[in-house]
Amino acid sequence: MLKNFLQIILKGQKRALCYWFLTNFAVGILAVTPSTGIAALSLSANPIDGGNSLRWGRVGTTLEENKEVRIRVSASEGKQYQVYQRMVEPLVNERGISLGPDAILTYGLIGSNSTGTLYLQTPENFGFGDQLVYTSGADGDSDSFTVVYSASADRLGASGSFSGRIGYTIRSDTQDTVYLNVYLDAFGELKIDLQGSTSQDRVRLSCSGVKTEEGYIQISYSGNVGEPIKIYQEVETLPQNESFEAINQGLLKFMISEGAQGESYYQTSSDLDEKRILIYSSEAGEDTIRVNFAVQPEDVDNQKAGLFSGKLRYIVERMGTEKDLSAHLEVEVKPVFNIDVQLPPEGVSFSKLLPTSEPQMSEVYVTVKSNLGKPYMVIQDVVSVLTNEKGHEIDKEYFSMKGELVETDRGKMVMTEFAPVEQGEAPIFFSDQKGSSAKFKMFYRLRPYATMEAGDYSSAIIYSLGEM
Repeated sequence: MLKNFLQIILKGQKRALCYWFLTNFAVGILAVTPSTGIAALSLSANPIDGGNSLRWGRVGTTLEENKEVRIRVSASEGKQYQVYQRMVEPLVNERGISLGPDAILTYGLIGSNSTGTLYLQTPENFGFGDQLVYTSGADGDSDSFTVVYSASADRLGASGSFSGRIGYTIRSDTQDTVYLNVYLDAFGELKIDLQGSTSQDRVRLSCSGVKTEEGYIQISYSGNVGEPIKIYQEVETLPQNESFEAINQGLLKFMISEGAQGESYYQTSSDLDEKRILIYSSEAGEDTIRVNFAVQPEDVDNQKAGLFSGKLRYIVERMGTEKDLSAHLEVEVKPVFNIDVQLPPEGVSFSKLLPTSEPQMSEVYVTVKSNLGKPYMVIQDVVSVLTNEKGHEIDKEYFSMKGELVETDRGKMVMTEFAPVEQGEAPIFFSDQKGSSAKFKMFYRLRPYATMEAGDYSSAIIYSLGEM
């Protein structure tokens, strides 16, 4: 075409050139100039809070936070139309984690429209499919209405700064779509509470050899927004008395209960030791766990009496940070100093003896429980010599006794070989220097002899404890 154009110029056909140029230029203008008419059907979406985007603050600091968008429709076609909404772009945080369709709920604000029908009367999940929001009347009049969007920390399932996009579409014979950017910050304010069974941060157990009390530390948290949360227990100081003597290893037990929204560890009775241990983990928005403490009652008599005080730490770990909680643990071990004597059913007695009878033996089982931390002794008091129903006495050289330790080597028996039983009081056992509990047996033997009187023989013997 350029070649022909140059040829025309060279031939001087100016009039034809001008006619060709003006005609084609005018056609070009008509082809590219946009229409200046007003659209017959359009809509706009504006947050009630102002601005040109829908923004939530820090979701998680309140139970639920609502945002409202005002939809305005301008219609002049005189035809019925419908308005739809959908999530065009999912809400995604800086780590690429996207929120699910149940993270945001949406519903139409009843009474906010003038004509037509407003749907979503109850909250529904807001997802990626078209949701019918509004249908106009048959005449297709202009209208406006409000759509509500609800965000709650317990539905988000993740934290971070999220952004996405909502699309609003109006449909009739023609169609128009507008978009609204959405921003949401989900950083829940984690609240942690520690409560002891005795006071705010204290648990105190009282125990004796017969009865023990139980106590607990309860830890509750809320405001977690889908982040892994872990709780550790660490014994900063084992309970110790005023002399800095620690409580016996294995005496104090603990176990974890509750924690229904996560995974609790140590759900059976376990020894309390000083290492740091994981006791709970979860991603739940809120939960409560209980750390239960108890003392083994059968071991109390081996624990020195007194008040033992210690300190516990609970470390709550979340999003790379730790929060420390402290609690005081006290154990009051009450004094125990008693003796238990198990006699044969018939007591220390020997029946139907004849001078020619075989020697007879009687056993007495003695248990001493003491946690005073002081040495003691067991005293035997032979109230009367061995006599029969007629009052005849046995010669003491034929009535003898000895002692034998049971299950332990703590302490010392006075007589480990048979020796005559003397009337009156005499020590038969000495504890160790720590005054440890002890168990032992006493054996009483009667050997018949030619000059003895036949009959049933018995004696009264009393056992008692004495400090050394």
